Amino acid sequence: MKQAPNGYLFKRCRGKHLPIDSAIPAMFYLSYEIDNHRTTLCLHTTDREIAERLAKEHMGRLDWGSRKAYLRSLVELGEKAKRELAGHEHESNVCPMKELWERYLSSRRRPDSGPSTLAFYKQHVTAFINWLPASAKTIRHITSSMTEQYVRELEQKVSVPTAGKHVGTLRRVWRVVDPDGPQPWRNLQPIGQHVVTPYRRLSLNECRALTNAAKEKGQEEYGCILVGYYTALRLADVIHLRTEHIDQESAVLHLPAPRKTSRRKPAPLHIPMLPELATWLVEHAKSIQSEDGWVFPTLVARYAKDRSEVTKSLGTIFDDAKALDDVRGKASFHSLRATFVSVMDEAGAPARVTDIITNHAPKTMHDRYSHPDIETARSWMEKALKRLG
Repeated sequence: MKQAPNGYLFKRCRGKHLPIDSAIPAMFYLSYEIDNHRTTLCLHTTDREIAERLAKEHMGRLDWGSRKAYLRSLVELGEKAKRELAGHEHESNVCPMKELWERYLSSRRRPDSGPSTLAFYKQHVTAFINWLPASAKTIRHITSSMTEQYVRELEQKVSVPTAGKHVGTLRRVWRVVDPDGPQPWRNLQPIGQHVVTPYRRLSLNECRALTNAAKEKGQEEYGCILVGYYTALRLADVIHLRTEHIDQESAVLHLPAPRKTSRRKPAPLHIPMLPELATWLVEHAKSIQSEDGWVFPTLVARYAKDRSEVTKSLGTIFDDAKALDDVRGKASFHSLRATFVSVMDEAGAPARVTDIITNHAPKTMHDRYSHPDIETARSWMEKALKRLG
């Protein structure tokens, strides 16, 4: 790797460090060390020239003259922090709460998060700012007792895992925006018990009632349920199915890695289409008028505008089909995935065959080297999945 003054530049892609001259397009990072303390900054650029300029500017602002000069700068920083704590509302460089998100977004210290992740972070930050009293004007006004109260109230409104995500986001934002100040989120955790309610499997009669109810709703809703039952794809992956993914000749869906697992498991999916699904997909693909090649163009547009509206709309289909929550668990679109896995197990399909179709993460070294072929998967699916027609 090319050395920068007292530090070095590198790329990072999917959690892996890459040399600066790697051909893979990825974000540049700057890493340097002071007194055995290593710091890594995301430069938020994939352009090497810009990264080298930003690294040079950053390194130029650091005092590398001597250990004495470095310690002196720490003392000055400590004195500055004391002044800010004593009269922080008058310090121009202390982050006002109304600017917290913008400061985080523009910081080179923040992780290289994708748009969807940043959208969730923004929601968490906005929720906290809206909760604060008017007297909390800057980031230094936020105390540990205040954050404790917020999380306890938050737990009354959202699930424990969701509350934990809020805390994790705010802890991360504080470390980035005000690394030298108090960290009121550091040791804070939701105290409620995390109880996971499983998605229950559906009976064959429930699945048939579901497809009949979906037909009355519309062709796209019917196809969505059909694809979910025969492929175990998650809702987001079903909705974003394209005509180019349909291989009519071999009756196989060739799909990119699912959105949820693509970062840690980027392998594409190859799912056999059983006759009922293949017939519907081919006929439907001929009839749709989508310039972008979406199989479900209306659902895609609705999902992009408000994904919760699509989820609720599909929920009404489950209500109409009398496929409801009960003591066994929740009934929703994800129940089709639970049904797929369950009937494959009952048919005696090897777990690895099912995992290849559902893209579940490998659990053993054997899983990494076992790749059942399409016809093996098709034969087990034919044994397990009954016709819905």
